[in-house]
Amino acid sequence: SATPTVVLMYTKVAYRQPANTATGGEPGRRGANAERRARAGTLAQMRTRADNARTSPWSWPCEVGTMAYLEGVAPESASGLTREIYDEDRAIRGYVPNYTQLFSFRPEVYRAWKGLIGAVMGNMDLRRYELATIAAAAALRCTYCVVAHGAVLASKFFTPDEVVALAHDFHEAGLEPMDVAIMELAQKVALHAYKVTEDDVDRLRAFGLADAEIFDVVLTAAARAFFSKSLDAMGSEPDDAYAAQLGAEVATELAVGRPFSLVMRPPV
Repeated sequence: SATPTVVLMYTKVAYRQPANTATGGEPGRRGANAERRARAGTLAQMRTRADNARTSPWSWPCEVGTMAYLEGVAPESASGLTREIYDEDRAIRGYVPNYTQLFSFRPEVYRAWKGLIGAVMGNMDLRRYELATIAAAAALRCTYCVVAHGAVLASKFFTPDEVVALAHDFHEAGLEPMDVAIMELAQKVALHAYKVTEDDVDRLRAFGLADAEIFDVVLTAAARAFFSKSLDAMGSEPDDAYAAQLGAEVATELAVGRPFSLVMRPPV
């Protein structure tokens, strides 16, 4: 008889000891920055420091979550603008993401969102945009957005272990001071925008960022608050494709809020 489907619910974030990898190659890409690793120390050391930092939003316990509370339009039943946004995202990703199906209730809002975030991204270096985004998403405890943007960072700029480290405590992830300052501003905008001061702006100016570039970081974090909160409020979970891309263990380690539910379907 066929083995029944097993559903695994992960409710605790854990760190993995990184595997031995060769260094060298193009700077800034995964496995290529030995200096960054040396500054960061091992993930075991980061775990100890993070365990002591109980005021950090990343140290809060996760709660068991469920699938999306609203049942969006099924891809095979989509029509009109909903079908258009489904077809656009399927062409890019090979499937219709869970967040796209959630926005099937208001496809015009989703189309507007894509226009907004595309305009923000168009003015930024991709690495900077992704660092600001994951800082804001982690501060908001949005597992979906952290997993999704962690996958981008892991594919282009960092190793999976480094992504886990910066998602849980970017201060201890061996980043350059300018990167830390950018992520701190994004985090503050997402959590407490009213606490942003001119000193925060001057700090980024001191690193050479123009005023427009600083505003780009603010826009990135503010836009992420809209998207992350919309997904989390409706119980939308990361797509299984991210587990396939990152590996199930890394994907679950990026669960900063709602746990990443994985459905393991053995061959029949």
